[in-house]
Amino acid sequence: MNRLNPHEIHQWGFLFIKILINKSGFNLMIKPFLWGRQIVFLVFFAAFMIIIHSCDSRKRKDVLARVGNKTITIKDFKNLYAFNPHLARISQKNTARKLMLSTLIAEQILAQEVDLQKSTMRDSLQDMGAQYEREALIEKFWQDVIMKEVTVNDDELFETYKQSKTRKVIVYLIYPDKQSAQAAYRQYQAGVTFNELAEAMNLPATALPIDTVSMEFQLPFFEQAVLNLEIGQVSEPLKVNQRYYLVKCIGQQVEAGLSRSEFQKQRQKLAKQLRRFKGQQVFIRYRQENLPAEPYHLNRSVFKKMVQILEPQAVQDHSTGLQSNANQSMDRAFVSSELWPESLMNETVATFADGRSLSVEALGKRLALAPYPLLTESKAQFRASVIKAVKNILDDELIASEARKYGLHKTKDVQRQKSMWMDYARFRTGIRQIVPDSLSGERANRMVESWLLQKLPEYDIEVNALMLDTLTVHRTDMVSIKQHFPGRTIAPIIQPLMSFDRWHAKMNTYFEQ
Repeated sequence: MNRLNPHEIHQWGFLFIKILINKSGFNLMIKPFLWGRQIVFLVFFAAFMIIIHSCDSRKRKDVLARVGNKTITIKDFKNLYAFNPHLARISQKNTARKLMLSTLIAEQILAQEVDLQKSTMRDSLQDMGAQYEREALIEKFWQDVIMKEVTVNDDELFETYKQSKTRKVIVYLIYPDKQSAQAAYRQYQAGVTFNELAEAMNLPATALPIDTVSMEFQLPFFEQAVLNLEIGQVSEPLKVNQRYYLVKCIGQQVEAGLSRSEFQKQRQKLAKQLRRFKGQQVFIRYRQENLPAEPYHLNRSVFKKMVQILEPQAVQDHSTGLQSNANQSMDRAFVSSELWPESLMNETVATFADGRSLSVEALGKRLALAPYPLLTESKAQFRASVIKAVKNILDDELIASEARKYGLHKTKDVQRQKSMWMDYARFRTGIRQIVPDSLSGERANRMVESWLLQKLPEYDIEVNALMLDTLTVHRTDMVSIKQHFPGRTIAPIIQPLMSFDRWHAKMNTYFEQ
């Protein structure tokens, strides 16, 4: 594709200046009395070209390669390279870097081709893009709004270290819901003993479950509440997962000896755990101060209809072994017109306090794309997992909405994350369009490679070979999971095109320029 790049524009601009200041050209172009005006014009034009050149040069310092109208930045390359376990088998770092970059160039060509199409996949890709943006917004909100309020000092760290050496011995009672746990706690406050509460649940005092709790940050709010109990004291109802606990402290075990050297060894780990815990406390406070007590309402009758229609499909897929990810089943169910009456698809299932709402169709798409697991071993498990996933989805919408109020959707980090994941989604879509379902293995690879080689001449490709050779990237050979989204990795895990020999040979011509 022949078009002027920024470097060529600069060359033409500076050539124009040279023509203007050439004596013969200058005399022909202007009259002597315009000398002063022409000098002013020349100065401003030269300054303008220099500014453009310097701005573009600064921008290119972060660009490792250009593919058509898209760029591969150093930051994106580092994330995609550093957390890719597929590269573990390649010992030579330079070879691994080139393999990864040639794969990303192929990804960009496929992504741009898919983007040019007006297919039925566009709506699906737009839904994916919205989900990726929400996740990026939430991560950014925690980073820029919540965690910036968190500070950890030496005294707090050492106190946390001491708590890790202390174990509270407890007995506890478990209640199925908040109301029954609160009713039992009110009885305790009125004079009923803990043992009498246990007997009311057909538990003799000798059969009470017993355990020890220390500050391990597995259940930080629960652990902190228990560690604050004095011996003989009973806690208020404490929620763990979907159940409520009344806890009585009956003893304390303190590990002998506090070591400053041991504290220093654990300092970094403790600081990370304590920051995360304090961040959760800040978020709870933020939510109490900035969001309504009931920020959304779920229409139970409509939601019940959704789950009843969806259950048989999801559980049947599990029993027949059709797929291992229930979220895929969700997607198939929602696009099937046979399963869903149109009237139900358009019904409102969730309403937010600010007036926004989600239809059954919209919530279904989010269930299909969100990272929250849906369990399909039984209808009861599936129902419980759907309820939990929907709560997370509605909470995510609240946080993403707050993030937009801060303008975080306009930040480079959010836009970059969305773009990176969308390129990967288009890449996978492109491969599925090229390769028939009946093909796999080497035959499928050869088909994709031939397609790429055929498309390659249509794209201008520039590679900063010097930057690639000197780039310092720590390779972990492991995946890294997002903090707030279970199962979602920081960057897409792209399978390197290892067997594409002809493609890599062609890419080497760009790497050696």
